[in-house]
Amino acid sequence: GVLLVQCQPQLPHPAVAGLVGCLLVWALRRRQALAVGALAGWLWAAAFGALRLADTLPTAGRLEVVVEGRVLGLPEAMDRGLRCDFGIDRTVEAAAPTLPGKVRVSWYEATARPRAGETWRLRLSLRPPRGMGNPGGFDYEQWLFGAGIRAVGYVREGDGNQRMSAA
Repeated sequence: GVLLVQCQPQLPHPAVAGLVGCLLVWALRRRQALAVGALAGWLWAAAFGALRLADTLPTAGRLEVVVEGRVLGLPEAMDRGLRCDFGIDRTVEAAAPTLPGKVRVSWYEATARPRAGETWRLRLSLRPPRGMGNPGGFDYEQWLFGAGIRAVGYVREGDGNQRMSAA
């Protein structure tokens, strides 16, 4: 069942998942172990895939938002600043859309040095990740997806950036 979902070009429609759920109940009542395993695997893979894809940026363009969250892992030094993974706990603005839980941000010419585990309020400019389209080359977008990172962006300079608590 899991392999069947993995081989499809897109996730199944929720109505199909409902039908498979009904078939699963039928197979459970008939004590059809092979059918129960296949249908349960199909439902699990479809549900997990839908949950994973739902954690995405709601826009195709750039989105500027003020968020609070924590620095995940060690920040990496770059030529003109640093880059780190940032776990978004909440958005500060009331009308802000739902954001992914984990983003990768660059902080150019950073005046402060964030450390792993610190909580920050940051003004971010976010966009969906994009990979290079070279056949046979490294797929950055797929790599980020595997790491659970659903948006990339940078820290906007301004008065909204402040350390909330140290690690």
